[in-house]
Amino acid sequence: MPQVPERSHEMRSERSLRLAFEYFSKIAGEHDVDRLLLLMADMARSLVECERCTLWLVDAEAGQLYTRVAQDVEPLRMPVDRGAVGECIRERRPLTVNDPSHCPWFNAEIDRRTGYVTRNILVIPIFDSSDEVLGVYQALNKLGDGAGFAEADVRLLSMAATYSGKSLETAVLLREVERTQNELVHMLGEAGESRSHETGNHVKRVGEFCYVLARAMGLPVKDCDMIRLAAPLHDIGKVGVPDAVLNKPGALDENEYEKMKRHTVTGEALLLKSKGEIFRVASQIAGCHHEKFDGTGYPHGYKGEEIPLFARICALADVYDALTADRCYKKGWPVERVEKLFREESGRHFDPRVVEAYFRCKDEFPRVARKFTDDEGAAAG
Repeated sequence: MPQVPERSHEMRSERSLRLAFEYFSKIAGEHDVDRLLLLMADMARSLVECERCTLWLVDAEAGQLYTRVAQDVEPLRMPVDRGAVGECIRERRPLTVNDPSHCPWFNAEIDRRTGYVTRNILVIPIFDSSDEVLGVYQALNKLGDGAGFAEADVRLLSMAATYSGKSLETAVLLREVERTQNELVHMLGEAGESRSHETGNHVKRVGEFCYVLARAMGLPVKDCDMIRLAAPLHDIGKVGVPDAVLNKPGALDENEYEKMKRHTVTGEALLLKSKGEIFRVASQIAGCHHEKFDGTGYPHGYKGEEIPLFARICALADVYDALTADRCYKKGWPVERVEKLFREESGRHFDPRVVEAYFRCKDEFPRVARKFTDDEGAAAG
């Protein structure tokens, strides 16, 4: 008889190891923080066999914990010192609560608000390479005989925290680098527009329009994200255009127009100085977003697929925003008039594939325009 539970224990151990190795291989190759949180939570729920598992991250600057329970939703947030998770961070060690009703730091308000009944809790700290608490695993309601979480569950979840913590730290650092890089790109893009009648939100809208178009064309997710980030730099070369030309209220003469056209090659050369992939793509866009599909554009006179795809996408996005946005010197066109132009210029100015994509996703363009609208002061300056 004693061999039965021993065999059962061996089977559970074998299952746990199999699950752990299966998830560790997935976790090691995932660098998106949100997807990693979900993957790690799924792993923990499977390992300790519980109803729910949440992985909370520490936002030290805001004094909060945050997590994402599903894709395309806003993160959940709560104070960093709240409930079992807060106690785990203070104590810097695993905590097991198998009778929450008698626990002084159990936050029963969440159960009252949601209708969920918490029977037992297991929380495990996740440390970064500096031995600071990066996040916390929170497992709720052990499945099975109702005895609650045992020492074996603590060991399993601690192992998960140890082995996956480095991947999580790397992903968090990468996201911070990407966030900083995004801010830098938008600052550079806005600098290119600040000397002209355009506004900072123009470059943001163009980036978002390009992203919407790229998705409608079925491009890979990485490419969609790349054009969203790179396209705001399409007019960075305007920093080299003389003020008298850039802000001339009337039509440009032939000599002035030639100077204006130089912003494409100026931007292309400027961005090529960086070896980063984003700036390489941005260089293509800056240099070619005024090329036309029939070869009559500038500065190179490229035709058809000689023009980089991202530049062909940006060409339509840039024209859409330039024509529909109100400025102090002109009233924006009605969308219907712009769409008529797109149909007429398909195969001439614009890549027909990009025009077709626009008409598949055109309902998203007004949403983007509303999100990044220009206030009256910006539009006037």
